[in-house]
Amino acid sequence: MRISTLGSCYARYVANQLAMFTNGKIISCTYHNRSDFFVDKYFNNKYDDSFYISLIEALSTPKKEADKLNPDSNIINILKNQTSIYSGAHRLTSGANFFDRVDSSDVFIFDNYMDVSAKLFLNEGHDMVFFNSKDPSVKKYLVDQGYVSLDKMSELLTAQISFASFSRIINYVKDKNPKSFVVYLNFPYNTYVGNKERINLTKKGESLSAGLNADLILPSLSVPKSLQTHQKQHYKNAFYAYVAGRVIESLNFRLGMKSKAY
Repeated sequence: MRISTLGSCYARYVANQLAMFTNGKIISCTYHNRSDFFVDKYFNNKYDDSFYISLIEALSTPKKEADKLNPDSNIINILKNQTSIYSGAHRLTSGANFFDRVDSSDVFIFDNYMDVSAKLFLNEGHDMVFFNSKDPSVKKYLVDQGYVSLDKMSELLTAQISFASFSRIINYVKDKNPKSFVVYLNFPYNTYVGNKERINLTKKGESLSAGLNADLILPSLSVPKSLQTHQKQHYKNAFYAYVAGRVIESLNFRLGMKSKAY
């Protein structure tokens, strides 16, 4: 089983468990792309790679500092995920661009973490970029050097635009690879107690997601306290294993229905 992911750690960690259970392989993994950015960059050709490569080059000096960070928090990795050159290779030794793996993937796993949490920054050339504004390297090497401004920031994505963007991505996948199995994961929100804006946005997105052309759409699952960690967005492996089990159950059901048709 060949698996591609687009979203965040949620899709990736579920894919890790799915690959382990099925002796499969993750062949493409992309983080740090809000769905509207992904559509604008790759479907609408609104952004090329030059701006993002310039930011990566500006960070070549503190690379050793960045390398000490968790790969998911590494500012250089975050920026690479926003380029067509490096996208798809996140934490993979032989990962390839999402579009280069569409035809050869058996399963696609998407999640909407970025859509319910990320605001994008705007540069003078009107390119949009995502990064952790609290990262000291961002301020020292990108903001202070004039590459980006923290004063120019987008709003959170609306549930309607998120739905429209994921619809376009999933429909593209289904058009190119109709036999593939597409999974859409609504990100959990029960660990974000007190964040009413995020909870409301996630609930709206969950309601709309029922209209996506995916084979399996999972709601925002409630993460038990015993499976939570000190980070609101990260959970223990048993939770991801449970979600992977739901994927396998749905895959087996589809295979069973196909076998009855013959």
